[in-house]
Amino acid sequence: MYKSVMEILKDNPNIDKLILWEFQKNGYIKSFLFVLKLRRNKYDISVMPYPANNYYYTGVSFLCGSKISFLFTKRIPLDRNVHEIDENLRLISLIGIKENKFDKKLDLCLAPENMDYANEFFRINKISKNDKIIGIHAGSSEQAGMINKRWNKDNFVETANLLSKDMKGKFLLFGGSNEKELKDYIKNRVNNSYIVNEANTLDTAAIISKCDAFLTNDTGLMNIASAVNVPTVVIEGPNDPIRTAPTGNKNIVVYLPLFCRPCYMVGNKLECRFEHYNCLKFIDIMKVVNSLKSVIKDS
Repeated sequence: MYKSVMEILKDNPNIDKLILWEFQKNGYIKSFLFVLKLRRNKYDISVMPYPANNYYYTGVSFLCGSKISFLFTKRIPLDRNVHEIDENLRLISLIGIKENKFDKKLDLCLAPENMDYANEFFRINKISKNDKIIGIHAGSSEQAGMINKRWNKDNFVETANLLSKDMKGKFLLFGGSNEKELKDYIKNRVNNSYIVNEANTLDTAAIISKCDAFLTNDTGLMNIASAVNVPTVVIEGPNDPIRTAPTGNKNIVVYLPLFCRPCYMVGNKLECRFEHYNCLKFIDIMKVVNSLKSVIKDS
């Protein structure tokens, strides 16, 4: 798993043990030897959830020696008409567990020290609990063309400035170290905006949890906002909201029903085959502004 995934799961009471091994970072030989050591644990079941069922992880499933190995001894066909959460819950039906018995809400376990970190950020920046706080993530991963699912940075600027005309909002700008220039660009053009410096995932989640609303592209922080129950407005371009929309009924997905979308397939490089990215280019800014007003009003 990735280090950020381990950070999210480490305090979850439903997990007995976490093992961090970064396959791409450690290479084939070290990873092969590591997986062979896992055989000593004599696992009964190995589950390869979607979309982690690539050759790195299916290799783990095969080599660790488990008696039941999903994608090997038991499989289910991919259903592109259901959410990825439901896609993964379908896996447990293969061992006789009814998937509809589970609450599909995401859980994120924040420790007191995570909330202390968030409170200190608000104290230093003199942000009051009485302020309307809007989190913004204008970035995304840059791997495999994911940068192409970003809404234009000037649209985020205009959205924040239009929202400021109707409410006294304060804007928190989230993103990783690779998004520093993007955050600086927005901060220099939006009053009452504050950059959230890169922190561990749970500290970041704690700050998000104190927002009244969250505006984002389809990213990991979108799911974190949903997990901490913050009303979220998502800009959706080439992805399919049926598959990836945040859970809960407090969220709004803004997208255009173009004939050519959704076009992104997991595992492929994200590129517009028409080279125009109209699914993002023509999203109406006022629709996004009004969506934010709506979720803030209802929160």
